[in-house]
Amino acid sequence: AVNPNYTWLNLEAQQADPNSVYHFYKRLIALRSSSAYRETLVYGETEPYLPEQKNLMAYFRRGDRLLLIAGNFQAAPQVMPLPGPVQAVLINNLGTLEETPEGLALEGYQFVALELADAKS
Repeated sequence: AVNPNYTWLNLEAQQADPNSVYHFYKRLIALRSSSAYRETLVYGETEPYLPEQKNLMAYFRRGDRLLLIAGNFQAAPQVMPLPGPVQAVLINNLGTLEETPEGLALEGYQFVALELADAKS
């Protein structure tokens, strides 16, 4: 049987919505393929960051650039301390991103990829 949600959960609806999962994955693929970040994302070293922080998946990708990849795996917001200044937000699944004195305020289920200022850190 066809799922009754087919009228709103389908490829046509995803393609029409610039904030859909479909478009988010297209942006992820474009980021991985970009000449500026490919070397670091494909071949860079992976180093866990804040493994003790509950419901946060965060790690560094170190190569010719320093990237911090982070995802809040809970409905409630949480703050992730930043190890240094953010040079660029490469991808963000939500429209907002707030930096507080304590760190980066991640909303529930927010995912970000950040370029940090110093690759020597």
